[in-house]
This record gives sequence, C-alpha cells and structure tokens, in this order.
Amino acid sequence: MTTRWVAIAAVVAGALSCGGPGARGGVALLAPPRASGDMISLVERYQADRAALERAHNAPFSDRRRERLSKFYADWERTLAAVDFGTLIQDGKVDYLLLKNQIRHDREALDRKSNVDEAARALLPFSGIVTELEEKRRAFEAVDSEQAAGRLVELARKVKEARKDVGSPDRPAAHRAAEWTDRLR
Repeated sequence: MTTRWVAIAAVVAGALSCGGPGARGGVALLAPPRASGDMISLVERYQADRAALERAHNAPFSDRRRERLSKFYADWERTLAAVDFGTLIQDGKVDYLLLKNQIRHDREALDRKSNVDEAARALLPFSGIVTELEEKRRAFEAVDSEQAAGRLVELARKVKEARKDVGSPDRPAAHRAAEWTDRLR
C-alpha cells in the first residue's frame, strides 16, 4: 500500500513541476518565471548596500558619511537608469518606480539641512573631534598616543563647556542631538 502512495506522489510531483497536462510551453507551475526578478534583486541589493553603508558610516554629522552616501545614491540612480523600463512586467515596473522614488527620497533627505539639524549641531560643538576619532578608528589608522590623548582632553573640555552653555534648547533639537550622540556608542 505504501509503495502505491509513493508512486502516486511521484507522478503528482512530476506533473506539477513540469506544468502538468494543462501547461503551455512546458512552463512549470511550481517555479514560474519571474521577469521582475531582476528588479527584486536590485531592490534587495539596494537595501543591503544602504544598510551596510549606514553601519560603516554611523557618525551622522560626518562629512565623509555625507560624501559616501551622496556617491552611493548617484551610482544607484545611474544603475536604475540603465534598466529598460519597457521590458519589465507590471510587477517589475512597480518595483522600479518604488525604488526610484526611494532613492530620490533618501538623496533629498541627505541633502536637506533642516533648522532642527543646525540647532542640534550647535548643541554638539565636540562632534568634530568625535567624528575624527571614530573615522580613524574605523579606517584602522595607526594611533599616535600623545595626539589621541590631547584630542581626548580637548573633547572632555568641549563637552564640559557644552554642558554649561546648553541653556534651554528647543525640544526637537535636543532630541536630534541625543539621537546622534547615541548612534556613536
């Protein structure tokens, strides 16, 4: 009896994977071709690359981060421009337009300097030192201990001054400054 069920299961699986008797042109039912598969892989690659860049350049007030992300968005706009929109199926066209809008939105967000960002920068006068030290650490640059110690003393002095001069900042700027500082941990 079990041999009979194994034989039936094999026939059914074979029929489904080959498209069965109603299939046109030998198209498989279990693995339909995905003409939009290229767009899916592009979207996934964009998301993975962007997440990797965000992890690698996590100092939000870093000029190097800004330059690298700006280049990343420009490269992706060129990559997307090379895709032939007319040959995509409907799902691929939707993915194309969504990715194009996401890249445009991300680039504009990077380029936009809001009043809140400027007020938050004023609350973090020591950010340049932190960014410099973090970028050198991530680049595995050799450490000159005397120079690093001097920078840390200067950092401590600037943090102390910033605490005295903070006054009563507006809440959005304070929250943004706190968010940026937490990202450095």
